Amino acid sequence: MTGSDSLCGPADWDHDSTVQVAMVATGGRTKLTFHQEWPADAEERERRRAYWKSVMDTVLGALES
Repeated sequence: MTGSDSLCGPADWDHDSTVQVAMVATGGRTKLTFHQEWPADAEERERRRAYWKSVMDTVLGALES
């Protein structure tokens, strides 16, 4: 996680958000997905998409090392 983000969103958010995390076996590999519900608007959706991409990059880096 980066900055003041928590798993569901920044500490100053004024609304709830649900995060779904799934791990699914697919042909000898594992697919990891994140889905976040209830963004306040399109801008927030894009910020969270960038955040989750950075989380996936961190996970991938840890797995490759």
